[in-house]
Amino acid sequence: MNPVADFFWGTWLRKAIVSVCGVIAAISGAVVAIPPAWSTLGLPEVASKTFVNQTLKPIMDDNAKIHLAQATTAQAVNQLLLAQYQAQLYQAQKDKVAAPSPTVDQRIEELQQQIAAIQAKINSQGQ
Repeated sequence: MNPVADFFWGTWLRKAIVSVCGVIAAISGAVVAIPPAWSTLGLPEVASKTFVNQTLKPIMDDNAKIHLAQATTAQAVNQLLLAQYQAQLYQAQKDKVAAPSPTVDQRIEELQQQIAAIQAKINSQGQ
């Protein structure tokens, strides 16, 4: 036989070493070749849960701040509407005393319903 072949393939230990080296070379080639192929194919990137949470946490915090600001603004708007409806109700009641009519009575009922609806919104936002 060939002395070189006998040297590399002469014993089971050498066969095992060469086989392990071949497997390592194949795995290394795959590790090096997969990322460029992945990008070339346009496949989605893989991200760990920790990375995603760290990336999205500032956005989630901003959304919470925005939600709180919207709730506060809605509360203020409802308070202003309540004050406006109450002023209109007071004026309508004064008009009823000065000149009673079914139109004024209907307007008073509408304002009372609107006031009740706004108060319900304010109470539900407070909870």
